[in-house]
Amino acid sequence: PSINSTEYKSTLLCRGRFGLKVLQKGWLSLDQFDACKHFFRRFLKKKQGTLWYRLFTERYLTKKSLGNARMGKGKGALDTLMLYVKKGQILFEIRIKDLTQIEMLAFAIKVLLKQCQNKVSLPTKILISKK
Repeated sequence: PSINSTEYKSTLLCRGRFGLKVLQKGWLSLDQFDACKHFFRRFLKKKQGTLWYRLFTERYLTKKSLGNARMGKGKGALDTLMLYVKKGQILFEIRIKDLTQIEMLAFAIKVLLKQCQNKVSLPTKILISKK
């Protein structure tokens, strides 16, 4: 069966051995994404691994002040950034540089990905490649 190139890029692990995949389309706030990045940075600083982000900010939401805004005064200041996620898209990929430590670190990486699942508002699945 042939696989569409865009489908292949966003739904399969291509660089890392561990990943976090979204099971439903929707929006993530930048705060949720940054919380996950914080977990990964803290963990990988000690363990000498590599992390890839597979999505980027897409929508800027603005907000006007409630009391003073009249018609014709513009859009308002930036309030939040949102990330659109497709069904089956991978959010993060992790690769550990030292392959001899993978067996020991697999449990710690799974715990780390579970923490990220709790932070993300969409249903997700942990992927482990058998490379």
